[in-house]
Amino acid sequence: MAEGEYERLVRRDVTDGLREVGFEVDRVALITSVQGEVMSPPAAEHPQMGVAAETYHWIAHAEHTASDSGHPATHQPVEIEGMTIAFPAGSGETEFLRVIDWASVNSRLGFVLETWPLAPPALDPPALDEES
Repeated sequence: MAEGEYERLVRRDVTDGLREVGFEVDRVALITSVQGEVMSPPAAEHPQMGVAAETYHWIAHAEHTASDSGHPATHQPVEIEGMTIAFPAGSGETEFLRVIDWASVNSRLGFVLETWPLAPPALDPPALDEES
């Protein structure tokens, strides 16, 4: 792949992916890039180890423009941090695995995340004996 081609493809993948979930991206800053090898995705026809890949840590500067996951559009600017692994697919195309820190995004937009308790109250562990 030509020098800089992965960077262009990663920026486009991040921009398109965030647009699908309600964010209009102004720019994507690539922070770090690491070359290495990964295992091809389990869904691949013939999974294998040692597939050449590049991993990018990035920050997207975007505006929350559409309703998503039950949250109304805020039209607030937000920085979205993530990581993308880019690797060649068997067909000659490039595949991407994108990971985003959604908890930070929701927090920056002022959304409260509901969490489930680790265990129902009836399953709380018994109090420890003071003599133990």
